[in-house]
Amino acid sequence: MIGVRNDALVIRIHGLPADLYLKDTSSDATMLSSEQCPLLAESVLSRVSRLCEFYISTEPVYGHPSRLSLIVFHSFGEHIKGVADVYQVPIHPAQGDRQGDSKFSRTHSFKTAIGTRPEIVCMGKTGYRAVWLDHEWESDECKLWKATFRPGDAAVVNLLVPSHHPLPFEAHTIASLSFEEATGRVCVGLRTGAVYILEF
Repeated sequence: MIGVRNDALVIRIHGLPADLYLKDTSSDATMLSSEQCPLLAESVLSRVSRLCEFYISTEPVYGHPSRLSLIVFHSFGEHIKGVADVYQVPIHPAQGDRQGDSKFSRTHSFKTAIGTRPEIVCMGKTGYRAVWLDHEWESDECKLWKATFRPGDAAVVNLLVPSHHPLPFEAHTIASLSFEEATGRVCVGLRTGAVYILEF
């Protein structure tokens, strides 16, 4: 569970009952109590701005991932550049961290353009790449961006498609994005119902 509390971004990790995976839950909703989902750890991330948006990967994950990748976009006003922070938060806390607060610092940070905000954000499941649609409020212009977050290196942020290679559609008509990090494929759904696949 992720949320903002006292101007800090908080991630709470809960355990799930083992028998949940043995049931067929395709047709019925499963209600779980707090006793069935004990709190394992609570991670308090760096202080965040009052206007922030946070995103995790929506890619399917198999097995037992060791960390949660998270990107947070901060806005400080329409005439000031924003900031985006990337975090890697361990999912399986050390025994000593259970039931306690742990603080994690960001792995990457970069500035965003003045007067823009992310409309749709896709974070790769490993947290090493991301794509998003930016909306500039004054001009009403939309742009697709990509970023790479290599461990130990600064974030590399560029337009998904260079301006001299125009897209076969207008960016403002984008209704949805889906990102497959391993292949670099971005599935773009338009308001018209058309679907395009971009690679980078």
